Amino acid sequence: RRGIHYESEYVFFHDEERFYERVYVEDIYYIEKIKSTHYCKVIYNTGEGIVRADIKHLEGNLGATLYKVKASTLINLKHVWRIYMDKRLIYFTKDIYCTFSAKNSRRIKEELRVNFVAGHC
Repeated sequence: RRGIHYESEYVFFHDEERFYERVYVEDIYYIEKIKSTHYCKVIYNTGEGIVRADIKHLEGNLGATLYKVKASTLINLKHVWRIYMDKRLIYFTKDIYCTFSAKNSRRIKEELRVNFVAGHC
């Protein structure tokens, strides 16, 4: 696996300068495929990076923590701050957000409701 290395609760990925950085999976906001490349952008609580990996491969390895909201995007439901359903935007902070597909709208609402209720029992 070039570019990303999995270890229990964190991943290592490298930036353009080939520095490897450890990021805990729980700190990832979302991962999004970069169009027409073999790379994905990783946005997390203290920055962002790029990883050479296929989104399906990442989903297979991180699927228990990250949730697929469109063919090219995985999100961490624990970091969702707000959702703008009309424009299909998921916000993690005021300035960090991603889009989701219309076909996943209902699943996202259901999943977030389940997590919200489970988190407050």
